[in-house]
This record gives sequence, C-alpha cells and structure tokens, in this order.
Amino acid sequence: MSANLAGVDSSRPSIKVHGPHDGPLVVLVHGTPDTSGAFAAVLGHLADMRVITYDRRGYGRSVHMPPPLTMRHHALDLLGIAERCPRPPVVVANSFGSNPTMLAAITFRMSFAQYFGVIGKVANAGRLPLGYLNDPEKSAATFVEVDGERYCFTGDMATVEADGTIQLLGRGSLCINTGGEKVFPREVEELIYTHPAIAEAALIPQPDAKLGEIPVAVVALKPDLVLAHGKVNWQAVAKLEKLGLTVFAIDPKTLGEVARDIRTIGKITARPKTADKVAARIEDAVRSVRASRANKPSRKVLVVISSNPLWAAGPKTIVDEMLTIAHAKNVASSARPGFVPFSKEAAIARNPDVIITGIKADVSFFTKSPEWRTTNAVKNKRVYALNSDLLFRTGPRLAEGLRELARKMD
Repeated sequence: MSANLAGVDSSRPSIKVHGPHDGPLVVLVHGTPDTSGAFAAVLGHLADMRVITYDRRGYGRSVHMPPPLTMRHHALDLLGIAERCPRPPVVVANSFGSNPTMLAAITFRMSFAQYFGVIGKVANAGRLPLGYLNDPEKSAATFVEVDGERYCFTGDMATVEADGTIQLLGRGSLCINTGGEKVFPREVEELIYTHPAIAEAALIPQPDAKLGEIPVAVVALKPDLVLAHGKVNWQAVAKLEKLGLTVFAIDPKTLGEVARDIRTIGKITARPKTADKVAARIEDAVRSVRASRANKPSRKVLVVISSNPLWAAGPKTIVDEMLTIAHAKNVASSARPGFVPFSKEAAIARNPDVIITGIKADVSFFTKSPEWRTTNAVKNKRVYALNSDLLFRTGPRLAEGLRELARKMD
C-alpha cells in the first residue's frame, strides 16, 4: 500500500485497501453482509481512487455503534489518514444492504471527490422559473442547461467540503479581483471577526493603479464606553448593560448640570483638561449673557417646537432657564413642564415680542397666519429660526445657543 496510508493496518481481516496508491481517498464503512453486491458496484465506480473498506462486524461490535467511536476504539485513526493524504478522505458511514438509493447517493458523492476545496458557482435544479420577464440576457446567464439538465445559478460562490456540505463564500458579484486573485469578502471578514476588539467589519474594493483593485477592511471596534441619555435611551441602556458593555447615562436638567456631566465624561475618558475647557465655555456664556442683558428691557418670548399644532418649551427646561438668564419671560411658563403642547389662543393672547423656532418653514407660517399677525413678534418682524441643536440638544453647543438667543432679544 502507499506510504501516504502508513499506519493503517491493512492486514486485519476487516480493513481492506483497494485501488491505486494516489488520487482521492474514500473510506467505506459497512456493517451488514454484502449480499446485494453493492460494494462491488461502488468499487467499480471508484477504480481510479484509493478505497479503504471497513467492516465493523470484524470486531464483533454492534452494527448500530457509531462508526467513529468504533474506529477510535480499534485504532483506525481517520484524522491520521486525512493528514497523510493530498486531499481529504470521503467517509461513508452507513450500511449498504440492497438499497439502490444509498448506492446512487454514494456514487454521486464519489464523483465530486476531485472537486473538494475547489471554488465554484452554486446552482440548483428541479422546478425552476422560466426566466426573468423581458430580460433575455439575464435569463440566459442565470438559467443554464448542462448535460441536458436545466440549472439556476444563484450568483453565490462556494466550495464542496469532504463531508458533502457546501461552504458559501459570498456573492460572485461581490468578489474582489486584485492582481488576478479572487478575494471573497466573507472569508476575510470572518478572519477579522476573530479579533476580540472588532464589533463589525466589511471588506470593500478600492481602485489601485497596479492591481486593478485592492481589498480594504472597514471595521467598527467594540466600545470601551457607551455614552447615552438616561431618559431618551433608557431601554437601550438596559440592553447594552446586559451585553456586558459599560454605559454612562446622563440626564442633565440645567446648564450647570450639563457642564458638570461634561467634566465627568472628561474624567472617565482621561481627558479632564479638554472637558474642563468645554464646560467652562458654557459657564462663561451664562455669566456674559446675564451681565449684558441685566439692564435691558425684558422680552416676552415664545420658543416653538412645532407651529401647527403648537408645541412649546415649557417650564423646567434648559430653554426656560436660558430665557431667564437672558432677562426674558417665557410665554409658555404656565404650560406643563417640558416640551409640550400649548394653547395657541393663550400664546396669541399673551402677545409675544419674539418668536423663536427651530424650523425655517415655521417663520413663513407665523408671518402669513391671520391669527398670529396681531402679535408684536409678527408686526415687528421678530420671528426667527435658529438651529434647533443649539437650543434643544444638551451638549457643548448650548453656550452658542444661549448667546444667539440673547442677540435675538436686543
């Protein structure tokens, strides 16, 4: 027998080696008398392959014992065989008897032994569509006849493994051709995912003057820290913590608390000096606006979230605090706390001097509305649209928002 099969005791009565000493290796396991001649028929189809037949009955074991267990118990090491062979062995672990279906299945598998590990296109037969409507070119490329059998090529690329399974590599259209070599994104992405710091990965092609294109990986790292809003994101916070992620949630209610949370985040992220500078800008804006507006006329201001129906910034909001700092009166001070619906009639009756909105289209709504035309804000053309992020997002830009709000009241 071949040196490639060293260690397989072919002298034992239940192990027999058939065929040449090279080519694909097939291991046939059976446990019942070969009264139908099935083994002989299969061996006739495998004349160009090395075949080991293993009869479990030779060891006096039950034919129902799992073949791998029996083989390990009696030192027929299939892993050892695989390591010594140029290609993986095909192991058929079943009884033959006179079952022609089993014989056909084995013959089919043996015919693919030479293609194990080779990249090819995935196709399926059976009940198939006639084609794509009004697209003969795509139909011809997808539905192809091979040896009289009609197949549908799915566009996927794959390899056939030694155990008969198909390993999908990805869509052929996504394959990256770099210098004549085909790179399948899925294979590389799976390798990238083995790194413990990677959360997501995507392989994409990038044009290259020499190789045509080269694969480039775009990755997202697993976060060391997740920052969240304690009120808006409360459901997500619980889920993230269950996943083992470190979450720091904030829910500041005042400008002072915003500055405080910025400094806390700076400490957590080892950037205390940078955070202190950002927080100081908010505190400086508060002092500056309060001083500059202290002796100026107090304005009645309506800060609008939505014009129709009317939603406004009510009490106990950072916007309400900003109006107080700017020596202004909140028209919606009697509303419920928060950003809430507010009576249009009440707002008009209180005759705002200034209307601030975060939506540019709202300016036109107020200036053209017959009802709002009676207010001082519309009469004096003091309806302004400001970047809503400067007023409603609890972050560093509130300093800019406070200064801008104060300028609109001068």
